[in-house]
Amino acid sequence: MSVNRKAGNGFVSWCLMGILLGAMSAESLRAAAAEHRPELVMVALSGHLLDDGYHPERFSPDDVRGWVAACDELGVTRILWRGAYVGKATYHSKVLPVMEVMEEDYFEKAGVRKKSGYRRDKWEPIRKNFNHKARLIERFDILDVALAEAKKRGISFYADLALFDTYFPGLENDLFEAHPEYYILARDQKTPYRSIPCYAEKAVQDYRLAEIEELLARGVDGISFDLACHYSGAGGNAPDSFGFNPPVVQAFQERYGIDILQDDFDADKLCALNGEIFTGFLRRVRELLGPDRKMIAAVTLKGWHGYGGPAGAKLGISLTDAAPEPGKPCYRFDFEWETWIREGIADDLMVYAPLPDAVGRVQRTIKSRVTKGDVFLWREIWQDKHFDAYRDEVAAIRAGAIDGYAVDELQQFLPEMSPAGHADWRKSREVLEGLR
Repeated sequence: MSVNRKAGNGFVSWCLMGILLGAMSAESLRAAAAEHRPELVMVALSGHLLDDGYHPERFSPDDVRGWVAACDELGVTRILWRGAYVGKATYHSKVLPVMEVMEEDYFEKAGVRKKSGYRRDKWEPIRKNFNHKARLIERFDILDVALAEAKKRGISFYADLALFDTYFPGLENDLFEAHPEYYILARDQKTPYRSIPCYAEKAVQDYRLAEIEELLARGVDGISFDLACHYSGAGGNAPDSFGFNPPVVQAFQERYGIDILQDDFDADKLCALNGEIFTGFLRRVRELLGPDRKMIAAVTLKGWHGYGGPAGAKLGISLTDAAPEPGKPCYRFDFEWETWIREGIADDLMVYAPLPDAVGRVQRTIKSRVTKGDVFLWREIWQDKHFDAYRDEVAAIRAGAIDGYAVDELQQFLPEMSPAGHADWRKSREVLEGLR
């Protein structure tokens, strides 16, 4: 467990924790509360931080330093900085396409009219917002400024990767748009699930590794990834109907002697194989990281995740273990998180777990089964607004059940930037102050 030098001491009622975490004894809770230093990990999405309130001619590095300073005031120990806004970079990348100003007819030329019913009154505000962000990005390299300020303040700085979120109109990724065969494919091997890359494709792995290598060269302390996807419910209604890329078809046939393009097959075996393939990709990432850079990997309590269809929509980031049963998403893959930790592929885990009893379930399902590394509860405080439940979670974390909170996202804690309708930033900050 990492030592959090910023967090303070504190003892929480072990009786309450006994209710929350029945598996832990009163004695162990008392000892844990006396020694535990919970961490606060903050997800920062630069695409959201580049707010309309900043004037392009006056936007300066001091504004970015202020974002990091706010993390310091909250007691954040690690920042997970998302430098990609879906498929575009918000920093001056030589690997990813950088956000640029779009022409007035951009969405019409991109085919939005045909695909989702183009309405100018809907898409023109989006175009203006994206163009505003692009003009701010032109000013200076936001990532470099944030990274330097974090190092100055002793906060670990991770590059957070959007591994499963590469498409939104205006934020498309050039590689995948030019090569739709690199998305996961339907059984006809022609229809792509636009947004979800296929990590069985070597070209996809190489592209991600180039992205990571560039970020490591800038000096980040490690990488993380999450499970967000703007199109988690796309792809139609048929379960297990995507993921038939040639490398997957070949691997399944070599192992089981079945052609999944033509014959009946066990979809659970395909899900497991997809998980093995993803683990293979993460092994390549670990080789690139070396022994000194760290990885925080996102997982779910189910032990698998997926995208597409009604089930995929329900597998949203706040409902990751509450998908409808029976029913599976259009594409799914196992999380081999025990292998990741055992082999040192990933150093720490952040777990998506909805209310209630999220901390207790994370402790029993995952934390109790790992012998090294930190385990964090991923929580999107501003969207759910269950403040009493969050306070109970903080109390359980303080007692030592797990190692901390991974909170999404920084924007909600900045009063000048908290979006309309999310005016509870004071309550959100008060919740996190309970970790000190």
